[in-house]
Amino acid sequence: MRIHLVSLIVLTTALLTGCEVRTDRWLERQAEVDPPELWQVEVIGAEARPVQICVDTLLREGFGSPLPEVGGQPCVLIGEPVEHEGGRIGRCASAGRPLLFSVKKEGAPEDFSVTLNVQTLDRRASEVTQTRRYRRLGLCPPGWTIGDNTDQEGRRRNNVWPPAWGG
Repeated sequence: MRIHLVSLIVLTTALLTGCEVRTDRWLERQAEVDPPELWQVEVIGAEARPVQICVDTLLREGFGSPLPEVGGQPCVLIGEPVEHEGGRIGRCASAGRPLLFSVKKEGAPEDFSVTLNVQTLDRRASEVTQTRRYRRLGLCPPGWTIGDNTDQEGRRRNNVWPPAWGG
């Protein structure tokens, strides 16, 4: 039994090492199937400058269905959101606070806005609304990979998504 366990560990290590060596080839194949696109993200009405991010289909689809966060803590869904034309509404909890959120998406597939409205459902009632505009700029620049982005000064960052729905 012990020999089989050691063999399994050696085999697993060899396979993982082999996979790590081929990471670049995997990224190349993914880019062939789902070419990474460069998108600009702008918070409407804020003094912040737009940022750019290199995304695949999965990340791009996430633009239209954000969840709020409170103090950097993600919002955990309470039940399934109710989908309606152009958006959804639901409840979640973040940092121990129950929240009601609604998301509305408007525009064309390559240039659209998403409005996220969040209301607290506890005694400390408050409400926040933010609209972001997403605009496809084209394919990602050479050397960029999915997740690469710019900060508000236009400097390239590597694989760091800007904070979700921060001001």
